[in-house]
Amino acid sequence: MRMLAPHSHLPAPLALDGFLRELLGANEHVAGRVAFPVNVRDTAEGYELHAIVPGVPRGAIEVQAHDGKLTIRATPAELDEKAGWSRIERLPRATERTFQLPKDAQADQISATHADGVLIVHLPKTPDVAPRRIEVQSAG
Repeated sequence: MRMLAPHSHLPAPLALDGFLRELLGANEHVAGRVAFPVNVRDTAEGYELHAIVPGVPRGAIEVQAHDGKLTIRATPAELDEKAGWSRIERLPRATERTFQLPKDAQADQISATHADGVLIVHLPKTPDVAPRRIEVQSAG
């Protein structure tokens, strides 16, 4: 039987706790509003962040890695407020999320793709390097 984490439909190992919570940081709310949702997957090769940004074209998304952090900024197209909208629930203006990069992520190898309102950021892991045995020489 698989255990579910509280308030989650994901099995406990996949829930955002421990390492992944550190990766995501605590900036779900940006300037008093909820930012775009992000799903994170940890694989043997690396990490995948899926940012859900419907209605935001590829050219209006900026992904930047700097000083051990990954920032995603999404700027939706302006809506004509005079067009008779009675309710607007999409992101009203530019929103960004910043994440602490894991220590084993290769920041210089990050790539991103965008399709159907989902931005996928690939963060490859540094390959495991086996410890090197060092022979101890005689000092004399």
